[in-house]
Amino acid sequence: MGWVRRLFSRRKPVPTAEVGDPDAIYHEATEAHQEKEAWLKKVRAQDLERQRDYEFDQRMAAAMKRYWTFRSQDGNDSEELDDLDLRVTRLPPRLLPSNFYGVHFKDTDEYGVCTSYRFENGKFSQSYKRVADDTFEADRYEPL
Repeated sequence: MGWVRRLFSRRKPVPTAEVGDPDAIYHEATEAHQEKEAWLKKVRAQDLERQRDYEFDQRMAAAMKRYWTFRSQDGNDSEELDDLDLRVTRLPPRLLPSNFYGVHFKDTDEYGVCTSYRFENGKFSQSYKRVADDTFEADRYEPL
């Protein structure tokens, strides 16, 4: 039980003086402590990535809502929304029954692809994916 308590304890290792140099103080970094620190670093990185993905999905959903509001206005048949902070473009069709939209957030310079599908019962399904640049090529995005 002692090794588990040492592994998950928040206290720092006890400083020890090196025998050859009495002025130097080194922390005793045990193997368990190093493993704990590596594990915590990995968990923090995963949590940060999950938070970034959640915020990105929320921004994509809000962007597509703005796009659909823009498209539903009377007399508006443009397929591109270009505002100060956002650009949404309909991408060329693929060999799938879905519609694809490229989204560029100008303030953070992030890019994403929205895949939208309308079922026979009238319901919509949308999924979002982060992409690297304005070519909007996610995975194997191959236009017709």
